[in-house]
Amino acid sequence: MADSDPAASAAAIADAVARLRAEHARDPRAAPDGGATVSERYHQELVAELIALVGEPSPALLLAAWAQHLRRWEVPRDGFDPGRAGYLRWRKAAAAHQAEAACRILSACPVPPAVRDAVAALVRKEGLGRGDPDAQALEDAACLRFLVRDLEGFAQGRPPSAVRRVLAKTWRKMSPRARAVAVARAQTLPEHLRPLLGDIAHGEPAP
Repeated sequence: MADSDPAASAAAIADAVARLRAEHARDPRAAPDGGATVSERYHQELVAELIALVGEPSPALLLAAWAQHLRRWEVPRDGFDPGRAGYLRWRKAAAAHQAEAACRILSACPVPPAVRDAVAALVRKEGLGRGDPDAQALEDAACLRFLVRDLEGFAQGRPPSAVRRVLAKTWRKMSPRARAVAVARAQTLPEHLRPLLGDIAHGEPAP
């Protein structure tokens, strides 16, 4: 995606980011610790992970990070059947909804159409598995954010085998660079989760 991004002015990117952030502030869900909405907090953390990982993301990659879960609250998971099939349908519908919302917002900004289209493709995860470095970087940032921010909460009330399976799936999505970052930050995880990540990192299969 990055190769197709024409130059976009800093002012245009700043305008687009401000509009996307304003949408996140409309999320009716409050973050657990208050002071922000769920969407605001998620995207702040995701963008921080992305910048730490790649330094200076391309315009399309930066905007895609700010649009990753754009207005996701409008496509609730419980509107789809339970189980993996329902989950996959929800993920596809949510990605399409988020990409469409991003296009509407970016169309009102002085962002080049090619950048807008690249953002939509990244949000829809079209480049994953196809050697697209921006798509992989966005996935890496999302995985690292999950490990640091959400894994502990996810693990509560679940057996270690279930947590191990999710960790293994997350690990498979990550690039070698992101895996190295995850290993380096393993000590920030709760003590009971570190061995599970260590097992996955050393190639032990999930049950």
